[in-house]
Amino acid sequence: MPKVIRNTRDYFIISRGQRNGMLILLTSLFLTILLYFTLPLLILPDAASNTDFERNVRLFLASPANESAPQRQLNPFPFDPNTTTLDGFLELGLSDRQAEMIIRYRNSGGVFKTTEDFGKIYSISEEEFNILRPYVNIPQEVRTSKPDYAESQKKPEPFPFDPNTIDSAGMSKLGLNRGQIRNIINFRDKGGKFVIKKDFGKLFTISESDYAALEKFILLPSVDTVKHNQPLPVKVIIVEINRADTAELRQIKGIGPAFSDRIVNYRNKLGGFFDKSQLLEVFGMDTARFAQISPNIEVDRSLIRKINLNRAGYKDMLAHPYLENYIVKAIFEYKETKGKFRSVEELKNIQLIYPQLYQKIEHYFTVEENYTSK
Repeated sequence: MPKVIRNTRDYFIISRGQRNGMLILLTSLFLTILLYFTLPLLILPDAASNTDFERNVRLFLASPANESAPQRQLNPFPFDPNTTTLDGFLELGLSDRQAEMIIRYRNSGGVFKTTEDFGKIYSISEEEFNILRPYVNIPQEVRTSKPDYAESQKKPEPFPFDPNTIDSAGMSKLGLNRGQIRNIINFRDKGGKFVIKKDFGKLFTISESDYAALEKFILLPSVDTVKHNQPLPVKVIIVEINRADTAELRQIKGIGPAFSDRIVNYRNKLGGFFDKSQLLEVFGMDTARFAQISPNIEVDRSLIRKINLNRAGYKDMLAHPYLENYIVKAIFEYKETKGKFRSVEELKNIQLIYPQLYQKIEHYFTVEENYTSK
């Protein structure tokens, strides 16, 4: 029996080296646990900024756009926004809508004179512009050219001309600006032709005063001359585009089933048109077709369906074609900080809403509590 006890005791005997090792191990474990709980108290973060950061993260994760808006991968390369084609913008990683907006802006006579001008396109977000900014390559002659309003101050030199054949240099001497010249050339390139003098005045970039100053120099027959050679239309069709259905729109020469459907669909997304030039935003509409149908169209702004700034939800605003996610987010953050909007003009206080964008969206907002959409 003593031998068994002695053999068993040998298994539980710990040498001095083992005891020292166990002591070091336990001490290290204790210090590790102590540091885990005390280190956050020793290194104090900036409480205010941490709170703001967490709040921003929560807002981002909770935003509807984070759930539904796909993140596009941009593929930047050097490009000139004044000459890049639709396919070129798509290769950059821009969406179909963004590329079409840029092309429409150029077709309307718009010119990007500086890199910052490209960032003002309301369909391009600030984050996307910051990625593309280093790759924007605008030629020096465009960057240093005078703005169109300065060109309009030049003294015009009218002379007899045929708008079907005159070149850009001749149009410049007449006192036309770059946007007007581009519009005329685009109209002719699309197959458009000026038959009588008033056809020239139907271009939406030619104002009534411009046409009045140039009318007597246009080498085309007047309406009175043509009247004797061909019959006048029996009926002039005028369609109000905020009320018309697809059948009424198809009565206008130049609008078929496809275009009538696109116009109505785009009108429903907008809430209505405030100006007939918005038809250029309809997919496939060009300046030649627009010049053809414009005389048959009128706009009743009272029929526009408006968004109540203080009652509309995030997704309701985001569904509007003119409102990108970052704009809607800025509106809601402003409302969270300042409270209810007292007037639509308060949108001007939001930094991301630049003047050109405000001029478009002001027609689609209201703060009237008793407002009911028509």
